[in-house]
Amino acid sequence: MMPGLFRTVFFALLMSVSTAAAQDGELPAVPPPPAPQQPVPEAPAGPEQAPPVTDEVPPPPPSYEAPPPALACVPDCRAGYSCIEGRCVSACNPPCGPGSVCTAAGSCEAATPSPPVSDIPSLDELRPRHAHDGFLLRVVVGPGVSWARERLAGAGAGEDVGRSGLSSSFMLDVGYAIVENFNLRLRIGGQVIPSPTVVVGGEERDVGGSADVGSGLLGLGVDYYFMPLNLRVGATIGPSGISYTDDAGDEFSTDSGLGFNLEVGMEWWVSTNWGLGGAAVLWLTNVSGQEGTESFGDDVQHRFAGIGLLFSASYQ
Repeated sequence: MMPGLFRTVFFALLMSVSTAAAQDGELPAVPPPPAPQQPVPEAPAGPEQAPPVTDEVPPPPPSYEAPPPALACVPDCRAGYSCIEGRCVSACNPPCGPGSVCTAAGSCEAATPSPPVSDIPSLDELRPRHAHDGFLLRVVVGPGVSWARERLAGAGAGEDVGRSGLSSSFMLDVGYAIVENFNLRLRIGGQVIPSPTVVVGGEERDVGGSADVGSGLLGLGVDYYFMPLNLRVGATIGPSGISYTDDAGDEFSTDSGLGFNLEVGMEWWVSTNWGLGGAAVLWLTNVSGQEGTESFGDDVQHRFAGIGLLFSASYQ
């Protein structure tokens, strides 16, 4: 017990003396013992070393790319099919069998047979459709043969005067189809016999080269076309007169009488609206109670007749 107590007292005294000396500047203070330091681990020896430090900037990480959009079906799939990755796939699973179709609800139903459709058009469908409808414009010209006669209407004296020869005709028609293939039209026309042969009382008379006779007509007419032959028949009636050039070169014209045209013609289409063809035309004019070119008095009957084979051009 004593040696331990003695050591304790000795160290206490020693510490008191050291502290007092440090305060008086005689002895330096004893620093406290240093804190223990942790050992620094050494780098392991071997081929793997830490990467060297450089000034290069590391590349940025790869950017995010959105997945490609889903493929669309162009045009849209019909009823009973769904678009999957750009393909139209039957909405029915398993697929419908022969004779059945898949509906939009995803169920199979019996298919309704469709009528057969021909992919090749017929010749009638390929041909342009020609019809006589709407506005009508027609020109008719050509040669013919015509006669004109003056005759005393009452009983008694007088000799008939006849004129005949080759004639030329011109007719212009303007109208409209009131129903398809049936035209109502207005006609302006005339026939002329240049230098006719003149017969008076049964004897031929020379009246020179300047004498002629003709007839004019302004009338209302109709036409009907028989299709698809494009054959037409027509008639015209209206006021008509006759004009003469006598053997002395003087012109004489009658008043208006009654004129009539009857014709049969046929045309061929050369375009959608134009048709070319021909027609046979009968021309009749009758004027009564007129003065004559000869000394017949005032009760003379004038007649004009002609037949022509004419060229026609129609727009409709």
